[in-house]
Amino acid sequence: MIKKAVCMALILLAVIGKVNAGDIQVIGEEMYPAQYTDESGQVTGITAELVKELLRRLDLKDEIKLFPWKRAYRMALQGPDIALFEMTRTAEREEFFKWVGPINRADWGLYALASSKIVINRLEDAKQAGQICGYRGDARAEYLVKKGFSNITNVEVGRPIQCARMLEKGRLDLWIASEMGLSELLKTENKARSDYKLVFPIDVKYLFIAFSKHTSDDVIDLWQKELDKMKKDGTMMKFYQGKYPDEVIMDLISK
Repeated sequence: MIKKAVCMALILLAVIGKVNAGDIQVIGEEMYPAQYTDESGQVTGITAELVKELLRRLDLKDEIKLFPWKRAYRMALQGPDIALFEMTRTAEREEFFKWVGPINRADWGLYALASSKIVINRLEDAKQAGQICGYRGDARAEYLVKKGFSNITNVEVGRPIQCARMLEKGRLDLWIASEMGLSELLKTENKARSDYKLVFPIDVKYLFIAFSKHTSDDVIDLWQKELDKMKKDGTMMKFYQGKYPDEVIMDLISK
């Protein structure tokens, strides 16, 4: 009788865990190549496919909805039961969310046209180096503002190619971006990576799945453990290899 009761309790705990995980709505923003809507109306992308696999392993429906960044961020902030990816984990955001990851890495830097004569030896120099293109509401632009920068021109976060176009037209001088995102974005516009150069490396940041603050710690633990398994069993390497540098993938797997 006792053995039967213990078995029933274990089954109940497993079911409860899955029900809690299933209450989560997974969302993202339109940001190629990590997550975007393809021509058939389906959500896909390098990170999106990894997250879908994570959902399947949790016995959840692999459904992801994409929204403009401001709306997605507000949904995750106000909740409940929202998981937003990919979000840069920063000190400013730490207390407002619970985190699973990392699932990606962003090497932040200031970029310019290859023909630019701008030289930056320290970040402070960039305050006098002309206008910098950033993304409205993006962690990188927020980072510069916190550092006292006032020479930032923000475009909508879902339309980063505007920065490249404004640099080409001479309307802006620098672009704060991440290397992988920049390279992939330029490919979609048939622009050459060699047309741009890194003027100053800023920092390395990690991107996570950010959950609404009141999400159960048990749910967070469930998701994190499953993601860790995907790193150890080669799943992350399978999804990312050939798309991201091996050095970046190995760094993510080690976290």
